[in-house]
Amino acid sequence: MYRPLHRTHAIREAAFVIFGAEQIESSLITAIGNDLTVPWRDVAPKRNDIQQFQIRLGPGPFPEVPPSLSAPADAIEYVGLKANGELAWRVALNPGFIAINCLVYPGWETVWPMVAGWLSWIMTRESVNAFPSSGIALQYINAFPWEGPLEECRPTQLLRPESADVPPSLYKLADDRWHLHSGRFVPLSEPYKGETLQRVHLGATRIDRPDGAKGSEAVIDVYHQSLFMHAVDISGDFVRGGHAEALYRTLHDLAKDRLASYLCDRLIEEVNLYAS
Repeated sequence: MYRPLHRTHAIREAAFVIFGAEQIESSLITAIGNDLTVPWRDVAPKRNDIQQFQIRLGPGPFPEVPPSLSAPADAIEYVGLKANGELAWRVALNPGFIAINCLVYPGWETVWPMVAGWLSWIMTRESVNAFPSSGIALQYINAFPWEGPLEECRPTQLLRPESADVPPSLYKLADDRWHLHSGRFVPLSEPYKGETLQRVHLGATRIDRPDGAKGSEAVIDVYHQSLFMHAVDISGDFVRGGHAEALYRTLHDLAKDRLASYLCDRLIEEVNLYAS
């Protein structure tokens, strides 16, 4: 059967992105790069110049990279590693966007205050008079490794029966490999006006297990991007209870609802999706 990647959740990676409506001043990027007191220094201490940055980092069957997320040479990133050398945190700044990636997800009520605090710190630098934004995004990549004989691995072991978001033919598929992509726009009225793209990529692919045998892993990639009707100055919106927090909490709830629309009840319970 499919199991969550971790004991109490399936999140391989979470990404928080702020899109600039204008080019972010290079002086701000340089000032942050030269600041030894960045608030994420304990979890992402290593500073790098970067040539290209991708929101999506985790392995899985969906390798596409939005072309708008290519970074010029003057972009910077801070990274933190796990004990085994794998990436744990990344904070990246370039003239088009600011992105924070977490691959050691500690839970929403822990991670959001950290991320909000870092973004608030960036917005309050002396070189920031305003930060006009065209939108924000939140992405969760959830992984479910298969445990058991590969010949018994089927989509029905993962998916919610008779989900309105799943084609009926997929439930009859006699294979462990499959893909399903979907997307929609929903209106956004509070706290900013615009619309939100809800995009879900899910599927299962073959992987190499530690014992050398072939296994399978299902990945559900849930991406929400709120597109503002007009550029909004969000420089003061990351305070506790501010507009940015309200919108990110809304996107977090939407992400859980989209995951629940695909996931069977057993796995919803195992990942504590709606636990208080």
